[in-house]
Amino acid sequence: MLKKLFPLFKSGDAFAYQGMRQYSVGNYLQAIENYYKALDRKLKVYDDYEIYAKIGFCYWQLHLFEKSIDAYKKSIAINPNYHKSWSELGVFYRKNGNFKQAVRCYEESIKINPEYPDIHTNLGANYIYLNEPEKAVESLKKAIELDPSYHVSHSNMELALAILGKYDEAEKTAKRAVALGSKNGKELQARIRDLQDMDDPGFDANSWIIWNN
Repeated sequence: MLKKLFPLFKSGDAFAYQGMRQYSVGNYLQAIENYYKALDRKLKVYDDYEIYAKIGFCYWQLHLFEKSIDAYKKSIAINPNYHKSWSELGVFYRKNGNFKQAVRCYEESIKINPEYPDIHTNLGANYIYLNEPEKAVESLKKAIELDPSYHVSHSNMELALAILGKYDEAEKTAKRAVALGSKNGKELQARIRDLQDMDDPGFDANSWIIWNN
């Protein structure tokens, strides 16, 4: 069957297909090699901006962070409306410690596709880290509106509310997170108690946030 399908692929698409197969099983070096061969040829089935995004992911898995970011930027340069590239670039900026750039990428992704709950969850978490809990609450409310079943959004909402001193709301949100499957229920309750007991409300938010990815 596979051999019958290959005539449908022109030269570039055949390499892209092989890259996708290698990508799916974690053979990132081989995937990158095939992706670049695909980009050097004419593509009809696959989009070059999507291939650059895949290359960016592969480089990140190989801890080649600068090359990863460069590949995502190329994807965005070709198609600025591909929200996945903005979203994934935001994740990798955050993992590399650049939270402000991550926020910018998430905001761009949301402009393109505002109905994707994970991006609102990620944006809310970044706002908590940047000590902007009001913005975090706004983003997390949207995430919960789009997907009420995701406990991570509720967990981080609880944290943002607690930072703002809204402990009763935070307590209710924490219980909701636990009911939805959060495995750190005791920690959620302890967060609120700790914040209430602190004379100085400042703390390392990064150690408290539950990251989506």
